[in-house]
Amino acid sequence: MGKVLVIGLDAACLDTLLPWISKGELPCLEKLLGSGVYTELQSVIPPWTAPAWTSLITGKNPGKHGVFDFFKPEGNHQMELVSLLDNRAKAIWDYLSEAGKSSIVINVPITHPAKKINGILIPGYLAPEPPICYPPHILEEVKQAVGEYKIYSKYEIRQVSSKKRLQGYVDVTELRKDATIYLAKKYEWDFLMVQFQKTDAVFHTFTNEKHILTFFKFIDQCIGELVEVLGKNANIFLVSDHGMGKHDYAFYINSWLRKEGYLKTRGVGGYKSNLYLEKKRLIGGEEVLPARHHLFDRLMDYLAKMGISGERVSSWLSSSHMEFLRYMVPLSLEARVPRVEIDEENSLAYCPSATSLGIKINPRRSDEYQGLSNELIGRLKSIKDPEGNAVFESVLPREEYYRGAYINKAPDILFIPREMNYTISDSVFDKYFAPFGRYNHKMNGLFSGAGDDIVNSRYLGTVFSIFDVAPTILHIMGLPVPDDMDGRVLTEILREGSEPARRKVKYRQVDAERERIKDRVRRLRKSSRL
Repeated sequence: MGKVLVIGLDAACLDTLLPWISKGELPCLEKLLGSGVYTELQSVIPPWTAPAWTSLITGKNPGKHGVFDFFKPEGNHQMELVSLLDNRAKAIWDYLSEAGKSSIVINVPITHPAKKINGILIPGYLAPEPPICYPPHILEEVKQAVGEYKIYSKYEIRQVSSKKRLQGYVDVTELRKDATIYLAKKYEWDFLMVQFQKTDAVFHTFTNEKHILTFFKFIDQCIGELVEVLGKNANIFLVSDHGMGKHDYAFYINSWLRKEGYLKTRGVGGYKSNLYLEKKRLIGGEEVLPARHHLFDRLMDYLAKMGISGERVSSWLSSSHMEFLRYMVPLSLEARVPRVEIDEENSLAYCPSATSLGIKINPRRSDEYQGLSNELIGRLKSIKDPEGNAVFESVLPREEYYRGAYINKAPDILFIPREMNYTISDSVFDKYFAPFGRYNHKMNGLFSGAGDDIVNSRYLGTVFSIFDVAPTILHIMGLPVPDDMDGRVLTEILREGSEPARRKVKYRQVDAERERIKDRVRRLRKSSRL
């Protein structure tokens, strides 16, 4: 059986790639897509990096792996970043290790701290710098071979020009590509997966489309080099965790919940934990800030003492028709703005984080739970935007989407914005909507396959599920598929007469409760509590 090479492009989707390909801007991608099959890949709810990549590599919905968001509640109203310790399911390379096959895994999100596998694992997004790798010496070896390996750009938390920030993204991506090629050439492997995170970051960072295209042209070159050097005798999969596109409005769901009497606040507190501040902690060292930023910090401290929140300032700007000033504030400053605090104990319901795409019902109201849930679902479905369009295409209790032992960690109610055209905010303002017009996540990402075992049918026109990737790879590599995976083997992409096409899909029965207990014991031993 041949090798499998997986290239992950965060946020890549046909809506953004195909127009560039049609203009000849991405020749390597055009060649790869044209040599096999490609179509859309439906993400998970919510379609963000942490739960989506975890679902892709496990073949399971968040209810079975336990990662629902970037953050998890950590008592005292605080939120903490998720890590591999929150993923309770096995990844593709875990099954391969059990079967004696070797893997090289580079930069896949939520794989820190790396655990022992039959091969090499260098963690990706949300890992600290430097990450804990397996084997422990591998990062130093990569440094000696290709340069100092980094997860994040050297300009990640610095205020620099767009040109420098773009160059920082290019530099860290090139190191990723060079490290992949070095390790793949030196070590034996059956499965190799490398993920590129900055294909997402460029959409969130830059408003100039030329900067975004410049970066994707560089990524195109990286893909061409990876395929040329590593793609021989391998089935190649190009996948993403979600799509990307323009959003029409921001919807302030906690503002709506407060106005409707479901949510209570308790004054102004410090800034809320967010990805920018957490990234600063992960990278370590001192943030390099201009003097004016320190003055801004002093001003924010003063506003907090006076009970003036960032939400209130934004309302003033809006009423004065100067809201455009808000979008000129760098993320590094916006992250320091004092926020209105939600009184979770005395609220009926609230949105715990914007990226959760969900509402938490106060557990103290257990006697009212079902009635409150039904009421909220009905009312959320009826919300219209300023143009009279429904904001949500789906609102449902978590049990209707998630399945598994960990659904109690999810919000009680999930909502999917209509066509993902609305950016959800958990800030508490006096209004519900604000024009947005910037890039944010969409539901459908990208799936592409090419190689000796893959048909050459070009665009398929169907939509695969993100859960389908793991079982398909396991089958191609000759392994039985665990019957608790939520995806299916994509037999329609297999070339007629190829070995995987001739071989019947086999399943192995999984005792989910036994696996859960074994996982719990492993974690207790690792924490020295057993």
